[in-house]
Amino acid sequence: MPDEFCAAHSMAAGRGCKVFEAEEELLGTSHAEIGAYLLGLWGLPNLAVEAIAHHHRPTRVPHSGFDCAAAVYVANLLAGELGACGAGFQGG
Repeated sequence: MPDEFCAAHSMAAGRGCKVFEAEEELLGTSHAEIGAYLLGLWGLPNLAVEAIAHHHRPTRVPHSGFDCAAAVYVANLLAGELGACGAGFQGG
C-alpha cells in the first residue's frame, strides 16, 4: 500500500501529527496493529504481539509496573528522540 503510506506521511508532515495518527485516520488502523496481527499469525508470544500492537498507546491494555508493553513503548519514544529511524521520524 505505497500510496497510503505516502499519504499518511504527507498528512503527518502537513498537520504536525504523528504518522500513526494519520494512518489511523486514513486507514482506520496503524502499522502497529497491522504488524502485531502478522506477528500473531507467525506465532510470536502474545506478550510480544500485545506490546507491539499498543506501542503508541500502551494505556489501551491493563498492566502493572514496567512490563513488556511499557518497555516497547519507551523504546519507541527513545528511538524517536534519538532519530534512530532517520530524519523526519515522527513516532512511527
